[in-house]
Amino acid sequence: RELVFEFFAEAERRSAHRHAAAVLSKRRAAIPQIVYHRDFGLDEESATPEDLDKLSRLHVEAGRDRLDVYDLERARWHLERALEHSRDPVQRSIAAEGLGDVCLLQDDVETGVALYTAIIATATPSTAVRVAAKAVQFLFSKSVNRDAKQLALMALEVAHEPTPTTTPGKLWVLAASLFRSWLGKCELEAPLRDGLCLIYLHLAFIGLIDDPVSVLACVARAHWIARGLRSGPAATMLAFEAALMAVLGRTAYAEETFVLATEIAHEAKHVWAQGMVFHHWGIALVGMDRYSEGQDRFDDAVAAYREAGDVSNLLLVMFFKALYGRDREPADRILGWIDEALTMARRNGKRSGVQTLEALKLHVLARQGHPDIGERIVSYAETMRRDDAPGIERMGAYIQLAYAALEADEVEAGRGYVAIATKYAEEMG
Repeated sequence: RELVFEFFAEAERRSAHRHAAAVLSKRRAAIPQIVYHRDFGLDEESATPEDLDKLSRLHVEAGRDRLDVYDLERARWHLERALEHSRDPVQRSIAAEGLGDVCLLQDDVETGVALYTAIIATATPSTAVRVAAKAVQFLFSKSVNRDAKQLALMALEVAHEPTPTTTPGKLWVLAASLFRSWLGKCELEAPLRDGLCLIYLHLAFIGLIDDPVSVLACVARAHWIARGLRSGPAATMLAFEAALMAVLGRTAYAEETFVLATEIAHEAKHVWAQGMVFHHWGIALVGMDRYSEGQDRFDDAVAAYREAGDVSNLLLVMFFKALYGRDREPADRILGWIDEALTMARRNGKRSGVQTLEALKLHVLARQGHPDIGERIVSYAETMRRDDAPGIERMGAYIQLAYAALEADEVEAGRGYVAIATKYAEEMG
């Protein structure tokens, strides 16, 4: 197609592209095809700002169309063109957000974070929090915790939320938030509160590694913000709070909060939030020595994630089912759960979570005395070194691989895997 157009003068090429766009529009062709020809049919020297903004909007629509079918390369081209054409700040922000989404999906974290940073810096509080909540959730799932925390704190500042950096400051936020919760609910608009719940949730997750005071401050602040809010993000935040309270020994309060979070998630018809609530509840119940009930909640979480289409979290729950069942269930049952999860991962093209599942499988096989287990452990360790999985997954996989090596009487190898897992833990901190 392009070789044919090269035979014509520039004006003729533009005319041909405009004609092609008109024909495709009349035939109700796919929007990306139409926009492609409109772009190359545009005379930028004579085009008005309105013309450019209109073309930019069409490119955003085309980019979203390609993103829906995971055609990331074409989606990125459309969104880059949208950003180049428009001079309207609002339209540029929309294009930049879409482009940032694509960059993260392509693992171009540096460009994605730069785009989100620019958006948050000039956005209204509600937009800044919404954009940051989405970006932070994705970055956290990839273990890019430093960038996730940077965007989260930046959005909190735009929203005039406290961002203390010292322990006394965090303790003040903790105390003030508890006092506010006692006085009444937060009066901010609901969409802003939803975004803040998700941001504080992921800041709390990040703080679990090395900043327990920050975790408590984030949970207390989010508790006040979520109070009276009947939404999926509120239910998710309450589930995390309940899980934390269970760890701290406040089991009755945790149980009440899990029940409340479940009611809210069902009322909001937020299936993904239901999965998150059951996920946290299952972990808490196992920790309270209520193993059978915990496995039931894991099964509920699997069903909810399957309905929501969240294969990544579904695989994580399957890992927890197998991990906690390893010392309680027959080995063949555990291997069946793991194989089911691995089959699901391959069927959906998912790599996240596969390393930990494979390493856990090796541990179970080592317990069974599998004849060539030592060779399989070494072989999979080499495979893991070549893979580019997130740090948190590598850490978990090497821990399971260490268990497998020790079970197979490969003590030195086991110590080596522990050292590698420790290195990844330090890097995440």
